[in-house]
Amino acid sequence: MIDGVNGLGSVSRSLSNSSGLGEALVVANRSGRGVDVAGLTRDLAQLALRDPKGAADAIEAARKDLTPVQRGEFDRLLPDAISSGQRAGNSPPGGLTDAQKELALDLTQMGLDVAGLFDPTPISDGANGIVSLFRGDWLGAGISAVSMIPYVGDAAKLGKLGKWGETVMKAVDLAKTDSAFAQAVGPALKKISDAIGAAPESVLNALPESARNTLSTMKRQIDELSSPAARSVDEIAAPTVHSAKLGNNQVTWTVDAQGRPTSASATLSDVQPKGSKRGNDELNAQDNVRGRGVAEDDAGHIIGHRFMGDQGERNMFPQNFNFNRSAYKTMENEWAAWIEAGATVKVNVALKGGTADRPDQVGVVYQVFDQSGKRVFKNSELFDNAAGQVFDRVSRADIDKLLGK
Repeated sequence: MIDGVNGLGSVSRSLSNSSGLGEALVVANRSGRGVDVAGLTRDLAQLALRDPKGAADAIEAARKDLTPVQRGEFDRLLPDAISSGQRAGNSPPGGLTDAQKELALDLTQMGLDVAGLFDPTPISDGANGIVSLFRGDWLGAGISAVSMIPYVGDAAKLGKLGKWGETVMKAVDLAKTDSAFAQAVGPALKKISDAIGAAPESVLNALPESARNTLSTMKRQIDELSSPAARSVDEIAAPTVHSAKLGNNQVTWTVDAQGRPTSASATLSDVQPKGSKRGNDELNAQDNVRGRGVAEDDAGHIIGHRFMGDQGERNMFPQNFNFNRSAYKTMENEWAAWIEAGATVKVNVALKGGTADRPDQVGVVYQVFDQSGKRVFKNSELFDNAAGQVFDRVSRADIDKLLGK
């Protein structure tokens, strides 16, 4: 499915990497009979156990990509899928106790609540309501549902402020002494601090003084945790989430307990010079990954080496030789052409099916933004990890046209 946006209407809000992953998972679960909703719920349930913050955004985006009937089935199946994953022995993020996991989920919902308090759109509150339902918190879900009406539910939210302050204090104190917990909740704490910091002064001034004081205290406590004398919240990521930057490019990978990637999200606006060599560690990693596959496999990069350089096994999977060097390479050539024309490409890739060692499908969603930040193009692809895959790339002439050149 290809969606060229120029001339077809503007898009006022770009998707986050996590929401793009939700779309990529929908693509990865498509078949000739439509979306495999049961498979999609299993994938998102696993993501929720590893990365609750990312899962909330991905779940909301996935729901928007489904028909009303599929959405009803999705909402019915997902809570059971999460419960089943927990009963099957999946450990909470970073080996946390059940109580610590609940505290981490509290912080995730708080981040969505704080963002929704200052955001006139219903996106944050909608995602929060979904998380509440999955946790069995019907009251919380009801408050978030009221809040989806812009500016109307804020009074209900203000009733949560006392609990918010207690939760942040408890989390910050625990994070100072428990590195595993700090890794798990770092992104959620940062989201809360960022949301408060980004709130317009006029909106803050309109709040009761007690509410302003609570929000100010929460932000100060979180920021103190990230001060030079403490662990940096910016550097904290869940143990199964790895991130890296190269120039202006940034990639986040989700990996399993053995370090094998299951998905990746990237923002790309640079291409390395041609002929950039691969180090010995990268070559050894390619040998290891290739060895997990079958005959005719390459060690294929999820995000091409030309964009991120040496990243090791987290950026590779056993990929059919022909698929890697034809359709997937052609798609990467298109990304490079967009970048060389001055655009930014946001990519989400989900590896699906097969085994943990070798997926048999690859779902890709990518979006292109011009220098003003306007989305000008979007595409989604579902590839089999097999020979004979085809990708029909956008020509350079059409790229220039979509960018208004």
